[in-house]
Amino acid sequence: MTYDDFKTKVNTRTFYALYNDGYPRVINFVNDVYGEENIKAFYGKNLVNELDVELFFVFEKGILKVSKQKNADSDFVYDFMKSKVNKKSLITSRYLSNPHVLTVLFENGEHIVFHNKEDSNYDWASEYSEFILELYKAL
Repeated sequence: MTYDDFKTKVNTRTFYALYNDGYPRVINFVNDVYGEENIKAFYGKNLVNELDVELFFVFEKGILKVSKQKNADSDFVYDFMKSKVNKKSLITSRYLSNPHVLTVLFENGEHIVFHNKEDSNYDWASEYSEFILELYKAL
């Protein structure tokens, strides 16, 4: 899902829970602080399953991770990592519905794992594979 798709789904309340959880504020924050025209890639982890949502925005100078603060109403944590990508590893399959996993290791030692099947659900696994491929290109 592109960032524009995400915005549309939140603002039209297609993802009603995300609208109620305050994600329109995240959209406004990202636009005000970073400018949505500067987003190189977007990845919405756990948007379509029951796990905690994490949004990843890739910019020229780093990655912004947005997550909900535990046990708080509509409070968000914005973590910006400016460290350079030291290594990225991509596991793919011939079929988009099979596991596609991108592991990104940063210079500062942090790492992020994107997994099409764990970050989504059965119905969205193929689309998440495509999102992971786009992330790989952008990083």
